[in-house]
Amino acid sequence: MTGRSLHVARSALLLALLALGCGTVAQVNIDSLRTIALDRSKPDSVRFTAWDGWIWEGYLYSEPDSAYLLAEQMRQEAKRLGSLRYEASAIGLKATSWYVRGENLKALDLYAEALALHERCEDRVGCANALTNMAAMHSLMGAKDTALSLYRRGVEMHTALHDSLSLANDLNAIGTIHMARSDHARAVESFGLSLAILRVLNDQRGIAVGEANLGNIEKIQGDFRAAIEHYRETIRIARSIGDKHKEGRYLVNMGSCLQELGRLDSAMALYDEGLAIEKEIDDTRGLVNCLNSLGDLYRLKHEPQRALDVYSESASVARAKELPYGLAGALTGTGRAYLDLSRPSEAMAWVEPALNAAREADEMSLEKDAVQLRFLTLRALNEPAQALIAYERYVQLSDSINADENQRAVLRNEYAYAYEKQAYADSVTNALNTQQERIRSGQRETTERSRRNFALAFGAVLVVVALAVWQRARLLRRTNAAILAAQEKLVESERRREASDVRTRIARDIHDELGSELTKIAMLGRHAKRTLSGSEATATLTAIERMRELSKEVGNSLGDVVWAVDPQSDTAVSLVDRAREFTQDMLADSGLQAELHFSHAGADRAIAPSVRRDIFLVLKEALNNAVKHGQASRIGVSFTTSADHFELRVEDDGVGFDPATFTPGNGWHNMRARAANVGAELTFRAGKPGGTTMELLGRWA
Repeated sequence: MTGRSLHVARSALLLALLALGCGTVAQVNIDSLRTIALDRSKPDSVRFTAWDGWIWEGYLYSEPDSAYLLAEQMRQEAKRLGSLRYEASAIGLKATSWYVRGENLKALDLYAEALALHERCEDRVGCANALTNMAAMHSLMGAKDTALSLYRRGVEMHTALHDSLSLANDLNAIGTIHMARSDHARAVESFGLSLAILRVLNDQRGIAVGEANLGNIEKIQGDFRAAIEHYRETIRIARSIGDKHKEGRYLVNMGSCLQELGRLDSAMALYDEGLAIEKEIDDTRGLVNCLNSLGDLYRLKHEPQRALDVYSESASVARAKELPYGLAGALTGTGRAYLDLSRPSEAMAWVEPALNAAREADEMSLEKDAVQLRFLTLRALNEPAQALIAYERYVQLSDSINADENQRAVLRNEYAYAYEKQAYADSVTNALNTQQERIRSGQRETTERSRRNFALAFGAVLVVVALAVWQRARLLRRTNAAILAAQEKLVESERRREASDVRTRIARDIHDELGSELTKIAMLGRHAKRTLSGSEATATLTAIERMRELSKEVGNSLGDVVWAVDPQSDTAVSLVDRAREFTQDMLADSGLQAELHFSHAGADRAIAPSVRRDIFLVLKEALNNAVKHGQASRIGVSFTTSADHFELRVEDDGVGFDPATFTPGNGWHNMRARAANVGAELTFRAGKPGGTTMELLGRWA
């Protein structure tokens, strides 16, 4: 449900924040988005982009009611400014808030309104996203062919726009439709292509959807343990991004898998957790589904009275929100619970309402369940003739459903139907002559035996074919997973190589360009100093000498910068060598007696650029304090590293400090911050009678 508009919006917003001097990207949050959105002194593009991010990231999936109100406020502001594009975006956000709350028809109407505005202002990106959002609503309401047609148009437009994120979402939705039609091979193919794109883009919301869909396929195929793992990953991602809509839905799905595995208490805990979330976000469709699942579980636990209470709540919500699918499930469950309580007369009162709701939902499986309830109730009321009619209708519905899924099941149900039908006919017509019945029974047994043998043979063939198809699907899934993993490794390797090339180029350019210019400055200073003479040139000579000193200092700083960005220096040995070189240069003219120890034990290892930079700057600050402020005559510096850890120690015999009265300055705070960045322990000790010891101890990340 995202699309390219959100991706473009975030990118544009970050650029705008940089252009306006609004601090670092890491500090952009919901409050800053709100501030920018409501500041009319900002450019319209920046304001509305921030508004979109404010609604999407802050409220859309966690507080859809608030998101709707903010989107309406955004729409009114866009209308005031005469911006059709941002008005259409606001309408799309309102539509999405209805979708999150389970109001798909209202969402569809608003998406169509947004599409008309996008077409008027020739916004191709907005048109593509509106089309695919409309397709999603049609799919949820059962119009699969219309949905596929709209999705294919969206795929063409997003491909032309090079919008990878929206393309991935389109493929994921198409896979969902194939899964609903039991075309699992095509579904897995679409999901695999989508998930490969989303993982490269690191789109967590999209990855969660892909994991959930793979879990749904595993669940359909009966591999409940595999489905649970996919659902668990979906729930983890949903919690990390604050998507309560997905969290609630897949807690219930995961609970249903645990229920199938017989882990009823664990399933109950997940249903309760999901129910609390569905109520919190007012997702009526998810709430009804969760309540019906909970009622079914109470029946399994032989607690029909509690099941009745849950089904009653579900039916009330389903009626209020006009959800016939959920209503049919709740009413059928209510009738079953009354049968569990041995109260068939009361169960009979729920049969017709359940049938009407199932027919309104246009779902044959629900009608089958309601007809089965009628059959069981009539049988409990000892009305065999009417029960036989109901049973015939139940078998017809079962046959129709099974014909679309498995021919073997159709044959089996036909034989079961003939057997059960005859049994009920016998109970009604038991006055027939015993001898005639014995002859007919023998004839039936002979016929049934022949049919049964044929059915078993045919069923065995179907089992072999089904196993072959299933194995093929699993092989395809494993192959796709291997391909995706290889693609991910290739992309990551290419990213690291490009980053290394850029850093190498920067280091080379800095060294070649700025280094040569600083050398020229130093040479010019020496030349000017030689050509000037006389007392009148004293001030000029002083300035030139200062210029030479500054150029030397800048050259040293430039060397630090080049070393910091050079990827060839991202090793422990390079850090030790650089620390030794700097320490020797700094102490060469200090007049201090120096004891230095620098070493690396074992094989060299790679370290992050930020880690080596922070450790090096801690060393520089410690040396600067000792040389300039410590009033010491002796200084000791030890820096040792290995493949696992590092130890840095700087100690002097200077004036030291009193821990009771010591007031830390900026340098002390900076050293503390850098130590925290690398996960190291930084300590300062005052010597007796004087001196200071600084230690930095840590392990490589």
